[in-house]
Amino acid sequence: NPFDPSNREGLIIAAFLLVVAIAGKVAAGWLYASKEPTNRLVVGLGMMPRGEVGLIFLGLGSQAKLLSPSLEAAILLMVIGTTFLAPLLLRFVLTKNETAAEAS
Repeated sequence: NPFDPSNREGLIIAAFLLVVAIAGKVAAGWLYASKEPTNRLVVGLGMMPRGEVGLIFLGLGSQAKLLSPSLEAAILLMVIGTTFLAPLLLRFVLTKNETAAEAS
């Protein structure tokens, strides 16, 4: 329940992890070097839904009893959030690029 004050810690951690995950993937895409012209933002956004590493850490941490329930929920929310946000952000960026290309 997001309205329960005891759950706020997990939501704050999840929001932080989501922002860091998005920023990290976009930064990695931005640093991508290619000889051909490449939309580096699209590369970074395309890497966003790759949350299997987070799920592996979640599974291992849960089995070893290293993660609190709020941290487990936060990691799961981050994986779900990046999975659902990536197509929306990609659509926004690609449509914006298409309209800019058509205008020129």
